[in-house]
Amino acid sequence: MDLRFYARGKGVPLWRVAEAYGIHENTLLQRLRKQYSKEDAKEFMRIVDKLSRKE
Repeated sequence: MDLRFYARGKGVPLWRVAEAYGIHENTLLQRLRKQYSKEDAKEFMRIVDKLSRKE
């Protein structure tokens, strides 16, 4: 699963995900170019789910 599409499907902009990680959006985009480990992908999805509930 492409994590960018996961965030988009939940209506969460990537800049908000980056903010939750405490990094710049460009840094997040660079990280998303590479394959995330299963643990990292789960953490990303947890953050997106949390942010989508706040909206």
